[in-house]
Amino acid sequence: MSESTLADAIVLAIKTASKETSKIVNEPSKTLADLPSFCGNVSEWIAFRSVYNDTSGLFSNVQNVARIRKALSGEARETCEALIYTETDPLQIMRVLERRFGRPDAIIKQELNKLTPMNGGMGNISSFANKVNNCVAAIRTLNKLSYLSAPR
Repeated sequence: MSESTLADAIVLAIKTASKETSKIVNEPSKTLADLPSFCGNVSEWIAFRSVYNDTSGLFSNVQNVARIRKALSGEARETCEALIYTETDPLQIMRVLERRFGRPDAIIKQELNKLTPMNGGMGNISSFANKVNNCVAAIRTLNKLSYLSAPR
């Protein structure tokens, strides 16, 4: 095999590998493509919004609208039923959902309601501690730190 033939074979192999690598890098995985389902439960809003914000840059506007359309059900779907079929800007849909389900006071109230007094003694302290940690994390995410020092 001559040097030029060997060089041509190496160049071809590199080009082929490069094309395959770019396909892998540029195509988001199926697990990233799907948003978590969202039916309008305010306690699920933070997770839904976070996953959308973290992954929306990997997709086009049309793909993001399709992802939102697929993820919504129940009251959340009713809230923006017309928009999910007519709007091409996913941020418009997310703003409507944010106004309806992303109200910090409603989310925090829901999280605080999960903090029921411990029943069953010390055996449930770990479960209660997890609920407190989740509530504090939600309050911090919403940047409503005054709730952390509120008497309730």
